[in-house]
Amino acid sequence: MLLKYYPQVKPSSVLKHYIGNMLLNKFINKRYYSSLNSDKLVLGIDLGTTNSLASHIPKSLANAKTHAPTILTTTKTPSIVGFAKKNNLEGISTDLTNDKHLFNQLKENLSVFIGDQAQNQYRLNPENTFKAMKRIIGTFNENDEIFESYKNQYSNNVSLNNSVYFTLFKDSKLKVNAEIIAGFILSEIKAKALQELNMENAKVDAVITVPAYFNNLQRKATLNAADLADINCLRIINEPTAAALSFGVLKEQNKDGVYAVYDLGGGTFDISILELDGAVFEVRGTSGDLKLGGEDLDYLIRDYVLDKFLKLNDNINKNDVLNNMSFMNELLNHSEKCKIELSHKTTSEINIPFAFKNSHGDYIHFKMEIKESEIDKLAEPLVKKTLKIFKKCLKDAKIDKQSLQQILLVGGMTRMPYIRKQIIKNFISDNNSEIDFDNKLNYKINPDDSVCLGASIQAGLLTGEIKDVLLLDVNPLTLGMETYGGLMSPMLQKNCNVPIEYKEQFTTGIDNQQIVKINIYQGESKLCRDNVKLGEFVLSGIPQLPKGVPKIEVSYKLDSNGILNVTARELLTNLECNLELITTAPIENNYKKQVNSDVDVNDLSWVFENLGLWQLSFKELDLQFRQYTGTVHFSENIASEFNDLKAKFAAWETMKEDSSKDHEMVEFFAKKGGMNRLKARINKLQTDFMSELKGNKV
Repeated sequence: MLLKYYPQVKPSSVLKHYIGNMLLNKFINKRYYSSLNSDKLVLGIDLGTTNSLASHIPKSLANAKTHAPTILTTTKTPSIVGFAKKNNLEGISTDLTNDKHLFNQLKENLSVFIGDQAQNQYRLNPENTFKAMKRIIGTFNENDEIFESYKNQYSNNVSLNNSVYFTLFKDSKLKVNAEIIAGFILSEIKAKALQELNMENAKVDAVITVPAYFNNLQRKATLNAADLADINCLRIINEPTAAALSFGVLKEQNKDGVYAVYDLGGGTFDISILELDGAVFEVRGTSGDLKLGGEDLDYLIRDYVLDKFLKLNDNINKNDVLNNMSFMNELLNHSEKCKIELSHKTTSEINIPFAFKNSHGDYIHFKMEIKESEIDKLAEPLVKKTLKIFKKCLKDAKIDKQSLQQILLVGGMTRMPYIRKQIIKNFISDNNSEIDFDNKLNYKINPDDSVCLGASIQAGLLTGEIKDVLLLDVNPLTLGMETYGGLMSPMLQKNCNVPIEYKEQFTTGIDNQQIVKINIYQGESKLCRDNVKLGEFVLSGIPQLPKGVPKIEVSYKLDSNGILNVTARELLTNLECNLELITTAPIENNYKKQVNSDVDVNDLSWVFENLGLWQLSFKELDLQFRQYTGTVHFSENIASEFNDLKAKFAAWETMKEDSSKDHEMVEFFAKKGGMNRLKARINKLQTDFMSELKGNKV
């Protein structure tokens, strides 16, 4: 338990920040550029929800304003990966604690289809073909609505172990997560780039883009995916910021001023406000929605068209159609094509011959025309969400819409005429006939390419190929720690410049408190429970002093990738804790079994995952209990409960090692809500323990 003590000196002034970043960039450029050789390829990579691609800057580049980075034509890859059996699966290790090992095992023992190949076999193998994994990379919340669609797609074969894993093949122990899928996509892009440039033996460095609203866990997961593909990630850069670089650096006529980047892609929406001042790009504010993109419209189109078709053909059994996964996925693909076609046409046709069999065994030909106006109506609530976020971002950045020099359109969805009309209506038009709409709304660069081009420009800044440009990005989400009462104490505010370090002091909330568990959160709510838990670490050895006397200094360091490092130090003893964040899945979201549900006797993975999490929680609580035993008088019930749970965990550890006890173990936990009762006991024990601790006088 921590109480806020008093703040330290705030970060340095903006001017000092500018100078510091300039010096840092020069150091990086000099150091890195000196190491360049012909055996190294530097790429900008747009790891997208729907498609991924790469670009690079030729070494002959002398001036970024006259020589544009090159999109590598062969690298455009649909972000989809499929798996098929090749060898006997029995000998494959299923260790979920080592993604690198699991990645190599899958690559060696399975047939892996990536991009177009996976797309071509998707209808025949939907349960083992994975797409749009970017929407769940680095996240553990199984209760999220997005997971519902994934679980339906992959037969509810979802498990949690610091990540979301999907089971490959029915009755198999093989699992795959979003990071591994992203790793295969990146490895394919890498291979294509090396082949196109005749550099097969070269090592690959890259700047990789992510949505601006990606949190710390999602950014780390992206770095891990790059590592799986043997790509050295030089920098993680926000997608709207990268797009702004491509518009700004590649255009000679751009004026100084404030620009908005409206980025609506396949799976995510970002809005960023940037100010261009000479060669300095400063991000003033950013916001977004990681659950809003073109994929959502694809599903709406699919359901709309299907409902309309079933009403016209009442002899078709609806459940037969809905349960036909291959057809539903095929219809989804056609819905996406329809959406794309209606960006430049007023009507489109969905035509699927031999779509599915009816109850009589006859093949049904699915054919239907859909109009642009129908799609616009379906898209209306999604677009309204983006406009609301846009307005909020302007307010947070303290920018008036009239001050915008241009609105830059990024992402394939911005080709939609309806979206452009709504942006003009809400942010440009003020009944002034003199406004040059074409100049205010900038879509001169291919919206599919702009992010990737910007990534290669950032790579050029790091390698020295591009000079005299300074990029100042921001922290997308407030970072803080949990204090007394479950409150969020902000440390690094949303929209502060990165890289940055911030220090603040806290004190204890209980007399003689020697151990502090520091929980790190990210989000905008004042309550920690409504934010994303990034991880935790324990600071022990605090001197036994009355509450309020110890001074614990917590330092947050946010690097240029948006990755957080935390250190804590007790100032009286100079005791320092510098630990990597332990990113564990939130316990409350891990448990999905019903109180009275039964679990297969063979489902030991679920038991071990949940047992391990609750055992960790109990150990931390028991450590505090033992610390105060002898100095604090606890009730007999508290002591008895601690001893009983300790004995049970010891017995369960022994049971876990004895394979003959597997059935008994699963019986205890899974049947009649055993795990739920365990959770309730530990939660109650924690509440009672803290209550008695605060009520006692030492």
